[in-house]
Amino acid sequence: MLPQGRQEISWLDKLLKFFFLHFRQPKRLCGISLLDKVFKHRNISDAERHVKFLRNLQELRSTSVAHRKGDKYIKAVKRMGIDCFSLDEVIKILFLDAIRFLGFLSQNIRMFVDRENKSK
Repeated sequence: MLPQGRQEISWLDKLLKFFFLHFRQPKRLCGISLLDKVFKHRNISDAERHVKFLRNLQELRSTSVAHRKGDKYIKAVKRMGIDCFSLDEVIKILFLDAIRFLGFLSQNIRMFVDRENKSK
């Protein structure tokens, strides 16, 4: 048996592969959209908040690091509500939100693993 953290990753991998195969066609879902579909299908509460965080983070990354900062970057920063903070504070905010997301993901994967183990 895998240690708990690895077991959760293994189940997440299986879950995402299942949903990738079943929800990919005809509309190609991947990444955050696929994860969102998994959350909705499993009726996972509070998922919308975390999906929104991931989308905002992706938008911030794609408008800042990968490309020149411009109007889209400014809009993304304002949308996330981090335009009035220093860079150090923004990094702390993003890390805390990421940690909350990982906790949310871990908790829900653990519930999925427990349900699967009980059904065996």
